[in-house]
Amino acid sequence: VLRKLKPQVPQNEAGHLTLDQVQRLLSHVDGKPYGLAIWLQLYLGLRVGELQALRWEDVDLDVGKVYIRRTYVRKIDSIRDYPKGRRQHSNSIPSELLAKLGGKRGEVSDFVVMSRYGKILPYDWYMIALRKYCRELKLPKIGTHGLRHSTSELYLTHGANRDDLRQLFAHSSTAVTD
Repeated sequence: VLRKLKPQVPQNEAGHLTLDQVQRLLSHVDGKPYGLAIWLQLYLGLRVGELQALRWEDVDLDVGKVYIRRTYVRKIDSIRDYPKGRRQHSNSIPSELLAKLGGKRGEVSDFVVMSRYGKILPYDWYMIALRKYCRELKLPKIGTHGLRHSTSELYLTHGANRDDLRQLFAHSSTAVTD
């Protein structure tokens, strides 16, 4: 009976930004609080937990790679030693982002992006800043997962295919990417 009468919850896809909107947002947040976090999410398609757990030891600026080895789980307020899907992976760092990261290495904390106090990036503060920046630019209201979806738009516009996106997002299959 429960299976038959269980209500269907509508699944809404996270919104995303167009290429022009992404470019405007990146220019706007350059040098602002949590701007680097937005750059990282848009260029690497990181989940917010992966972004929060990203340490400088995971970033190889010489080779131009970032290694996704762990994730922060808000529900249990803990860092897990594996990302979603339990598969560690790596991505190449695009040149624009590599230049941005070059001058920031290990300034205050082990974390690549952090709070004002050198601690783990607080999700709520990050969301407030993201929404504020979108409001200032009159962009659609999006969340952190919307930045991940915007990454796919960015990469598709520049010639990436479905398999490239599957690899970038570390999806288990192309069905998930679709």
